[in-house]
Amino acid sequence: MARISASEDRAIAIRELRVLDRRMATVHIAIALCTTSALLVCVLVSILFILLSARISRESLAALLGTPLLLVAVTRSFGLGWRAAVVWSLVGALIVHLAFYKLLRVPLPWGVLQPIAW
Repeated sequence: MARISASEDRAIAIRELRVLDRRMATVHIAIALCTTSALLVCVLVSILFILLSARISRESLAALLGTPLLLVAVTRSFGLGWRAAVVWSLVGALIVHLAFYKLLRVPLPWGVLQPIAW
């Protein structure tokens, strides 16, 4: 049986450690994605439960959830951070509502904002 030198033994160990490091990174990403998806499912279920228990119409629910979510996706695709994307999406949803309601005179459902409707 041939003996391996210390330098060859070290090279083999380094190669194995690199493989283990890549595996650890992959497992870390997989666990993070699973946790994030589970958290998002919980958030969605709780939002739907709250909104449906408040007896909000489907149209208001779609406008209330859809417009800000779409604007967050658009602003994030432009490279804004999460905080700025959320702020701009809420401001943008209000601007879109005002544009349709005041400029175009198209009535949109107020939904949960009915008490502050003008």
